[in-house]
Amino acid sequence: MFDAAKGDDLAKVKALVEREVSLITLKDAAGDTPLHQAAITGSVSITELLVSKGADRGLYISFKGKDGQWGQSIKLPKSLMGVCPMVSPDGKFLFIDIRWVSSKLIEELRPKE
Repeated sequence: MFDAAKGDDLAKVKALVEREVSLITLKDAAGDTPLHQAAITGSVSITELLVSKGADRGLYISFKGKDGQWGQSIKLPKSLMGVCPMVSPDGKFLFIDIRWVSSKLIEELRPKE
């Protein structure tokens, strides 16, 4: 799935999703989903397909631990969706609403060690 999304192979992604829609929820070692890969490579058609099938358009944050390793991704609260970039339901537009947000918000999401 990831190779097909990265490679802009719409036919393969479509076939995989038709066979097993839950593949849209897969995450790689970095926490990226097929939707992330399609967006990174600029594949509008795959982005549209994955969004239409219910791909999670949420935004996530992860923190580097004291050991230097990145921790599990944490989904940002829905209350921030008006503040954060998001893909339109049809996958055609990226909305970026730039505002200042207190770093306290980020610190509240940081896992306690």
